[in-house]
Amino acid sequence: MLYALNGEGEKVPATPRSKAFCPACRGDVIAKCGSKVARHWAHKHSSSCDPWSEETAWHVAWKSIVRENRCEVVLRHGDIVHRADIVGNRNTVIELQHSSISPDEIRARERFYGNMVWVFDAAGFFGNMIFTQIDDYAEISWYYPRTALLRARKPIYFHLPCGNVLKLEHAYPKRRGEPLRGWGRFMGWKPFFHLYLSSVVKSQYKGGEQPETIKNRTDIDISKLKFHHNIKINSRCGCDSGAEYLNCGTVHKSANIEYIRRLLRQ
Repeated sequence: MLYALNGEGEKVPATPRSKAFCPACRGDVIAKCGSKVARHWAHKHSSSCDPWSEETAWHVAWKSIVRENRCEVVLRHGDIVHRADIVGNRNTVIELQHSSISPDEIRARERFYGNMVWVFDAAGFFGNMIFTQIDDYAEISWYYPRTALLRARKPIYFHLPCGNVLKLEHAYPKRRGEPLRGWGRFMGWKPFFHLYLSSVVKSQYKGGEQPETIKNRTDIDISKLKFHHNIKINSRCGCDSGAEYLNCGTVHKSANIEYIRRLLRQ
């Protein structure tokens, strides 16, 4: 977790040799302040405090731009306790999800949070998607899809490795031997920001520009993303037509199997 509670009950970031406790279970936590992973807190003893909790560098980057009182917010429904990643504009929970997730867990989170949206880290599967731009929307063909997402009833956004944000508008039932079909819109960072984040970010991010910590992925080498596809599957989103998403051209190269083969021969 990014924040824990000190002896005065205040949210504090991890610092070397500091002491704190978990805001959800009240168990002792220890500061992890190494050089390879962003500073964070971990339970001192093995804990199943919040099985929904997930912490990657991508999570930390998103949560670090939000004010402390809107980040890792403890929510209680009876005896059930979970930490919402971000509580954004109009008290909308922004659930950040990096790894795969089961349909049952999707339903459970949506029931618990109610007013929420999903933001999925698309770095692991973007190369398996083909986008065909038609007017202001994009048709999607998704090979090796995460079909559990079909069970979601709340809005779904994909954070692309180039920094752009795609809203998934609709996905059709998966047919055997074919990619998952659907369509969405490349809405970009600023519209997403004004819709969900503008009132909860720290003062230095009020301008609405995408923070470098989120836009420029330091946790992955964009030029060497691994994809599970053949030469017929290449990402085409067109983000590189503007200066806002300069990594897009590199992502396109990464989705080309010949480019990957050349990298492996180096």
